[in-house]
Amino acid sequence: MQHITEQPPFMNGPLIYLHIGKIWDNMASKKYYITGGIGAKGHGEAFGHNYELPNMSAYCEGGGGGGI
Repeated sequence: MQHITEQPPFMNGPLIYLHIGKIWDNMASKKYYITGGIGAKGHGEAFGHNYELPNMSAYCEGGGGGGI
């Protein structure tokens, strides 16, 4: 996911906040471990599908969760 400050100037309208809110809601409610880790896939340090939260093979980035 591209950082919000790297968006082109034409994307800085009011709709961008709506999209950011949708991304946040999806991540915080469906892709966030109770321990504070985020990210299910180690390959590419990526999120998986909704509720894809494996126990043994999880990437569980801790620093990224702290930044959120």
